[in-house]
Amino acid sequence: MIKRNRREMMTWLENKEPTERSDLLKAARKGCKTLREQHMEIEKRFFKTSTKIC
Repeated sequence: MIKRNRREMMTWLENKEPTERSDLLKAARKGCKTLREQHMEIEKRFFKTSTKIC
């Protein structure tokens, strides 16, 4: 969804104050990192259980 709306989102972000923009981008990076860690953990558990089945 972000890729699809990137241009509109960046235009919206440009209208924010510099500190607010910085805070929003920092929170987005942190959220992305957390989400990636969760997905990697799920993937590890999946492969761990699938190797036991084979």
